[in-house]
Amino acid sequence: VTGGNGVVFPGSAILVNTDSVAVSDNFLNGNAIGVTVGSTVTVGTTITGNCIEGNTTAGLLNGGGSAVDATGNWWGCAGGPGDRWSG
Repeated sequence: VTGGNGVVFPGSAILVNTDSVAVSDNFLNGNAIGVTVGSTVTVGTTITGNCIEGNTTAGLLNGGGSAVDATGNWWGCAGGPGDRWSG
């Protein structure tokens, strides 16, 4: 999922349910969850270059058993995801 998508959805803006998916250059704001990685994913999810902020439950929910590369995103705060205080 690449390129300038502005996604607003009452659930998860993007649901990843297959291996080796790249999510990049999207605006994922105002959802319950920005990106959900499903339990069937075992390898290769990369989430980079996105603006993931203002989601009510989580910016990223990893329900899978593998590591997710979520570096290089804007989480709405200079301190990164979960740091509401550093602006």
